[in-house]
Amino acid sequence: MAPQYDEEAAAPSLAEPLNPRQFANGNPNEWRGSLCNCFAGCDLTAWGTCALSQAVPCVLFGLNMNRALRLSALWQALIYLFLFGASSYTFAGSSAAAAAHCTPGQNPTLGGPPSLTGPDTPGCHQAQLASGIGAGGMTLLGLLGVIYATYRRKQIREKFGISGSTLGDFCRWFWCPACALCQETRTLWHNNVTDGVWLGPASAQARTRAATLPEYSAPRINSI
Repeated sequence: MAPQYDEEAAAPSLAEPLNPRQFANGNPNEWRGSLCNCFAGCDLTAWGTCALSQAVPCVLFGLNMNRALRLSALWQALIYLFLFGASSYTFAGSSAAAAAHCTPGQNPTLGGPPSLTGPDTPGCHQAQLASGIGAGGMTLLGLLGVIYATYRRKQIREKFGISGSTLGDFCRWFWCPACALCQETRTLWHNNVTDGVWLGPASAQARTRAATLPEYSAPRINSI
């Protein structure tokens, strides 16, 4: 008796993860688009990615870490916000205070009250000191943010077989954090990375699954 052909048993599961190197014929994968190509594809996804990387980068960073490394999106967003956002607000606040206290006030020689603000007042000196501390804090927190983002980018690159180096990751996040974040997001979205699994582009998935299906021949009908 001829064996029965079961199409459901032979077909691979749609949820079955595919090898990320399978689409590149054994060669390392590449990031989707160049670093400055934030509008790669000129479609809604590219424009949305660029807009999110500029408006709410902490949210986009958290979503990427959840998709690629299965980390908490909320905690990753808060870490990004603290390292990059707090440093900028600290420096901006201290600089505004310095500008307010060091601006010359009413000139007492014109009959007005003594000036409480100006370059030689105690308030200006304190504001300048606070501004210097704010600049140092911004530099330190910003550098820690770059190091942390580099570490996470390195994890994504090694997990999914993407070519690159740690030095290259650091330089990209150091010179243009928004561009690096946008590039990571494009790569994850284009390759359908979900729950830490690289499913690959939709077209590549279809070709791979079609190649794994065994050939089917219609049963022969004996003539009567």
